[in-house]
Amino acid sequence: MGIDFSIKCPGVSVVNLNENKVLYCDKFNDGSYKSENYWKRLDIVIEYILDIFDTFKPELVMLENVFMAGKTAKSNMPLIMARGALISKLRERGAKGRGVMPSQARAFLKIKPNTKEDAFEWVKNNFPELFLGTFKEDNDKADAVILGLNAYNAKATEIF
Repeated sequence: MGIDFSIKCPGVSVVNLNENKVLYCDKFNDGSYKSENYWKRLDIVIEYILDIFDTFKPELVMLENVFMAGKTAKSNMPLIMARGALISKLRERGAKGRGVMPSQARAFLKIKPNTKEDAFEWVKNNFPELFLGTFKEDNDKADAVILGLNAYNAKATEIF
Protein backbone atom coordinates (compact mmCIF):
# COMPACT_ATOMS: atom_id res chain seq x y z
CA MET A 1 0.00 0.00 0.00
CA GLY A 2 1.36 3.42 -0.92
CA ILE A 3 0.12 6.51 0.90
CA ASP A 4 0.91 10.04 -0.25
CA PHE A 5 -0.29 11.43 3.06
CA SER A 6 -1.82 14.84 3.57
CA ILE A 7 -4.87 16.20 5.33
CA LYS A 8 -6.17 18.02 2.28
CA CYS A 9 -5.95 15.32 -0.41
CA PRO A 10 -4.18 12.05 0.42
CA GLY A 11 -3.48 9.65 -2.40
CA VAL A 12 -3.70 5.92 -1.72
CA SER A 13 -2.72 2.92 -3.82
CA VAL A 14 -2.58 -0.82 -3.36
CA VAL A 15 -0.07 -2.56 -5.61
CA ASN A 16 0.52 -6.24 -6.31
CA LEU A 17 4.27 -6.26 -6.86
CA ASN A 18 4.34 -9.85 -8.09
CA GLU A 19 2.12 -8.93 -11.03
CA ASN A 20 3.20 -5.26 -11.32
CA LYS A 21 -0.48 -4.38 -11.10
CA VAL A 22 -2.27 -1.57 -9.31
CA LEU A 23 -5.27 -3.04 -7.48
CA TYR A 24 -6.54 0.26 -6.11
CA CYS A 25 -5.71 3.90 -6.67
CA ASP A 26 -7.63 6.95 -5.55
CA LYS A 27 -7.41 10.20 -3.65
CA PHE A 28 -9.63 11.61 -0.94
CA ASN A 29 -10.72 15.13 -1.71
CA ASP A 30 -14.31 15.80 -0.80
CA GLY A 31 -13.95 19.57 -1.04
CA SER A 32 -14.87 20.22 2.58
CA TYR A 33 -11.31 20.65 3.83
CA LYS A 34 -11.47 24.40 4.43
CA SER A 35 -14.84 24.30 6.16
CA GLU A 36 -13.96 21.54 8.62
CA ASN A 37 -12.08 21.62 11.86
CA TYR A 38 -8.53 20.29 11.36
CA TRP A 39 -8.94 17.46 13.90
CA LYS A 40 -12.30 16.41 12.49
CA ARG A 41 -10.78 16.35 9.02
CA LEU A 42 -7.85 14.27 10.31
CA ASP A 43 -10.28 11.71 11.73
CA ILE A 44 -12.15 11.53 8.41
CA VAL A 45 -8.94 11.08 6.39
CA ILE A 46 -7.61 8.40 8.73
CA GLU A 47 -10.91 6.49 8.54
CA TYR A 48 -10.74 6.67 4.73
CA ILE A 49 -7.24 5.17 4.76
CA LEU A 50 -8.10 2.53 7.37
CA ASP A 51 -11.12 1.39 5.32
CA ILE A 52 -8.81 0.75 2.36
CA PHE A 53 -6.28 -1.00 4.60
CA ASP A 54 -9.01 -3.22 6.08
CA THR A 55 -10.35 -4.06 2.63
CA PHE A 56 -7.05 -5.06 1.03
CA LYS A 57 -4.99 -6.08 4.08
CA PRO A 58 -1.65 -5.16 2.48
CA GLU A 59 1.56 -6.77 3.74
CA LEU A 60 3.38 -3.43 3.85
CA VAL A 61 2.49 0.26 3.96
CA MET A 62 4.86 2.71 2.27
CA LEU A 63 4.70 6.32 3.41
CA GLU A 64 6.46 9.34 2.03
CA ASN A 65 8.97 10.67 4.54
CA VAL A 66 8.61 14.34 5.47
CA PHE A 67 11.42 16.62 4.30
CA MET A 68 12.62 18.78 7.15
CA ALA A 69 14.69 21.92 6.82
CA GLY A 70 14.99 25.03 8.93
CA LYS A 71 12.46 26.93 6.84
CA THR A 72 9.92 24.09 6.67
CA ALA A 73 10.08 22.75 10.23
CA LYS A 74 7.28 24.92 11.65
CA SER A 75 4.92 24.43 8.69
CA ASN A 76 5.55 20.65 8.68
CA MET A 77 4.61 20.13 12.33
CA PRO A 78 0.85 19.62 11.72
CA LEU A 79 1.64 17.07 8.98
CA ILE A 80 4.13 15.26 11.21
CA MET A 81 1.62 15.07 14.07
CA ALA A 82 -1.11 13.85 11.70
CA ARG A 83 1.25 11.27 10.23
CA GLY A 84 1.95 10.01 13.77
CA ALA A 85 -1.77 9.60 14.39
CA LEU A 86 -2.13 7.59 11.16
CA ILE A 87 0.86 5.41 12.01
CA SER A 88 -0.58 4.71 15.45
CA LYS A 89 -3.90 3.57 13.97
CA LEU A 90 -2.19 1.40 11.35
CA ARG A 91 0.01 -0.20 14.04
CA GLU A 92 -3.13 -1.07 16.03
CA ARG A 93 -4.20 -3.09 12.99
CA GLY A 94 -0.86 -4.90 12.81
CA ALA A 95 0.48 -3.02 9.80
CA LYS A 96 4.14 -2.90 8.93
CA GLY A 97 5.39 0.33 7.45
CA ARG A 98 8.41 1.84 5.77
CA GLY A 99 9.19 5.38 4.70
CA VAL A 100 11.12 6.82 1.79
CA MET A 101 11.93 10.31 0.55
CA PRO A 102 10.14 11.27 -2.69
CA SER A 103 13.36 11.69 -4.68
CA GLN A 104 14.60 8.28 -3.46
CA ALA A 105 11.31 6.67 -4.50
CA ARG A 106 11.57 8.12 -8.01
CA ALA A 107 15.26 7.18 -8.29
CA PHE A 108 14.47 3.59 -7.26
CA LEU A 109 12.11 3.34 -10.24
CA LYS A 110 14.76 4.97 -12.47
CA ILE A 111 12.51 7.89 -13.38
CA LYS A 112 14.58 10.51 -15.18
CA PRO A 113 14.61 13.38 -14.80
CA ASN A 114 13.79 12.89 -11.12
CA THR A 115 10.91 15.37 -10.88
CA LYS A 116 7.32 15.09 -9.66
CA GLU A 117 6.04 15.97 -13.11
CA ASP A 118 8.11 13.31 -14.86
CA ALA A 119 7.08 10.77 -12.22
CA PHE A 120 3.44 11.58 -12.91
CA GLU A 121 3.97 11.00 -16.63
CA TRP A 122 5.81 7.75 -15.87
CA VAL A 123 2.85 6.41 -13.87
CA LYS A 124 0.40 7.64 -16.50
CA ASN A 125 2.34 5.83 -19.25
CA ASN A 126 3.03 2.61 -17.32
CA PHE A 127 -0.45 2.25 -15.83
CA PRO A 128 -2.88 3.63 -18.45
CA GLU A 129 -5.71 1.66 -16.82
CA LEU A 130 -5.69 4.26 -14.00
CA PHE A 131 -6.98 6.91 -16.43
CA LEU A 132 -4.99 9.66 -14.75
CA GLY A 133 -5.98 13.15 -15.84
CA THR A 134 -3.74 16.15 -15.40
CA PHE A 135 -0.81 16.54 -13.03
CA LYS A 136 -2.73 19.12 -11.00
CA GLU A 137 -5.72 16.84 -10.41
CA ASP A 138 -4.05 13.42 -10.07
CA ASN A 139 -0.45 13.84 -8.88
CA ASP A 140 -1.40 12.55 -5.39
CA LYS A 141 -2.64 9.31 -6.95
CA ALA A 142 0.52 8.93 -9.02
CA ASP A 143 2.71 9.59 -5.96
CA ALA A 144 0.82 6.89 -4.04
CA VAL A 145 1.50 4.38 -6.84
CA ILE A 146 5.20 5.27 -6.85
CA LEU A 147 5.34 4.76 -3.09
CA GLY A 148 3.56 1.42 -3.38
CA LEU A 149 6.13 0.27 -5.94
CA ASN A 150 8.98 1.06 -3.51
CA ALA A 151 8.52 -1.84 -1.09
CA TYR A 152 11.91 -3.29 -2.04
CA ASN A 153 13.77 0.02 -2.03
CA ALA A 154 16.89 -0.44 0.10
CA LYS A 155 16.84 3.28 1.00
CA ALA A 156 13.40 2.99 2.60
CA THR A 157 13.50 2.79 6.38
CA GLU A 158 11.25 0.94 8.79
CA ILE A 159 8.94 3.37 10.56
CA PHE A 160 6.44 1.00 12.20
